[in-house]
Amino acid sequence: MDREAARITDLVIEAGALVDWLETGRGDLEIVGAALLYLRDELCRLADDTQDPEACQAACGMVDAIDELLAHPPVVPQRHAA
Repeated sequence: MDREAARITDLVIEAGALVDWLETGRGDLEIVGAALLYLRDELCRLADDTQDPEACQAACGMVDAIDELLAHPPVVPQRHAA
């Protein structure tokens, strides 16, 4: 595992947690979305630099998941004040 592959592993875990936050309505789309865009860019760059095919595949898979989520964000029910 090269340095880029190790970093990809860390970023995939971090991005996965943020994706989960948005999918379950626990995260703010604007804030978490901005963090996901940063992670997406980093994963794309690292995928190009790594020599580890599994890490590259993991990075590309997470980039696809981020793209899908941001293209079709979950609808979070509005809470009504009583």
